[in-house]
Amino acid sequence: MTISNNPVPYWNIWGHYVRAPSTGLQAVQAALMDRAFTWAEKRKIPGLTLGFAQHKAAVKLAAGPNSDIASRLTSCGRVDEHGNLHECRVTLCPRCIMLRRYRDTAENRELFAHLGKMEHRLKDNDFHEKRSIKSRR
Repeated sequence: MTISNNPVPYWNIWGHYVRAPSTGLQAVQAALMDRAFTWAEKRKIPGLTLGFAQHKAAVKLAAGPNSDIASRLTSCGRVDEHGNLHECRVTLCPRCIMLRRYRDTAENRELFAHLGKMEHRLKDNDFHEKRSIKSRR
């Protein structure tokens, strides 16, 4: 994927030109990411990072303009009137990949945190059992 030298930046993805965000828009997006939004608010914005937009454009181009996958990718990250965040659940969607990675990491942290607590409990129980056996003798 290359960026051409046209006045409006375009990405060349497999021989097709896809319009990229302007440099001014990229600067505004970077400033918003740094200063204006909390993490929860950033999550709801569908395409703040340039790499995500480029990846999503490549997947849409590979899927074809009239495919179900392309329409699902377009609506990924949309918030409805009730405040629910919609996910496309396309395997190659960068936004859904990051959300899946976040959930898996949180789940693994929780699992290992509980295993660590259980291990300490087992060690404490072994200590108390050994102590009670010695006192019985």
